[in-house]
Amino acid sequence: MSDDNADNWSNEASNTRATYDLTLVDGDSIRFWVEARDIAGHFVRDSVLVHADSSPPIIESFWLVWGDDVSTAVNNSTDLQDLRVEFRSYDIHSGVRTIEWRLFDNHTGSEVEDGSQTIAVVKVDKDNEGCDPVTCMCVPVGDCYIVDYGFRPSFHVGDHAFDYNIMLTVTNHAGLVTSQTINFDGREGK
Repeated sequence: MSDDNADNWSNEASNTRATYDLTLVDGDSIRFWVEARDIAGHFVRDSVLVHADSSPPIIESFWLVWGDDVSTAVNNSTDLQDLRVEFRSYDIHSGVRTIEWRLFDNHTGSEVEDGSQTIAVVKVDKDNEGCDPVTCMCVPVGDCYIVDYGFRPSFHVGDHAFDYNIMLTVTNHAGLVTSQTINFDGREGK
């Protein structure tokens, strides 16, 4: 192993595995170089860059929008077509991999799922589209992602005699997960 492309190598003989005790903090990167030599002196050298990500993705500005109003009341609608859910999500080290939402109630004492969906994460081609820092974030590996998302749950929910919940779950490329839940009042006249 070498910290650069120098001649400071560890000879592992014919072992196909090596273990190194490294201290990495969230966001660090390390490059591993591997070189194979044959008896005639021919060699092949390759490397892999590894990024450390030990922090989950971020969810911010997670709210409900009814028409033009940020609100938490359903306003006598039995369908959710007037409801928009907006949020901001990003991960500064490895990027967002998946975004999922689930609409549920638990007025009976156990959760009843009313709907769910996976939202496509939008990757930006920064060379052709550009990455506006207000709406886009690039991670150390070079990939760029949109940070502002929204969806409309288009489900019929019947009479609103109880509260509903929307759970948002975001997973980054390191497999770390963040979830947040909004509870909104489903009773008529609220």
